[in-house]
Amino acid sequence: ELLYLAFSSPPLLGNVNDGSCPSLDFEISDKCKDALVSYSCGSALSACDKNGFETSLCESFCDNIESYCGVSFIDVGLPEFSCSHNWYLDNDSNVCKNSYDDITSPQSSSSSGNNNLIFIILAIIIVLILIIIAIIVAIYFIYKNKKTTYLRDNNYDIIDDEGEA
Repeated sequence: ELLYLAFSSPPLLGNVNDGSCPSLDFEISDKCKDALVSYSCGSALSACDKNGFETSLCESFCDNIESYCGVSFIDVGLPEFSCSHNWYLDNDSNVCKNSYDDITSPQSSSSSGNNNLIFIILAIIIVLILIIIAIIVAIYFIYKNKKTTYLRDNNYDIIDDEGEA
């Protein structure tokens, strides 16, 4: 919650803790929210190394927040979480490569993108079906009109659908 509040309202000048004027609230992106959730989950449920000891977070958690949120921990008045801090694990470590793969990068935008693609494809299919139906109806009426015209031009009695002339 602290991270969300800090990133949804970063200060324009100075540090929140020193009484500087904060900026007006602004909406943070879904990717930023996902990065903040991943960071929080990684902090609360730390991975263990091969000896069973708890480890710290990987650099990628911090990098994702700065990348997706557009501001750093220092910018939002939380310098103790800065990406330059030495307690983050190197992304090339075995723990970072094997333990955090599924939560180090925000997923919602890709699934959202996939959902958008599915909706676009469905919309195209529906439009094509409607066009095909319109063509079939148009052909039916053209055929019926030509048949009626042919029968009238050749002095045939036109019988309607109920069998009456």
